[in-house]
Amino acid sequence: MTTTATRAVKQLAGTLPNSIVPVGRVEVAVVRGPSTPRTRTSTCTQLARNGKFLAARRASGTCQPSRFFLAKGTTTWKVKLPRRLPAGRYAIFTRVTDVNGRARTSSGDEADTMRVAR
Repeated sequence: MTTTATRAVKQLAGTLPNSIVPVGRVEVAVVRGPSTPRTRTSTCTQLARNGKFLAARRASGTCQPSRFFLAKGTTTWKVKLPRRLPAGRYAIFTRVTDVNGRARTSSGDEADTMRVAR
């Protein structure tokens, strides 16, 4: 899913599909690049807690986030970002941990993309 924002984004929100096992927590990562995470690109950065974009890990030619923000809520969640996102293309990754401690991170094909325009 691609979303276009015409204003600076300071908060992200989402809803998880129904699950058999209750959700324990949701974490969100923001990766920036000239294209979506599925495309091989030379630039791969992710939003850190201090609000700066730092190098992201690359696996199989795609960007893989390692810095996640803890979201408030579980099935319906929201997370405040440390700063407004400047204009550009971003991939939003979610990592869901169930009450048993098993985590699942969205892959590059499952990550949502967002474009912030000015």
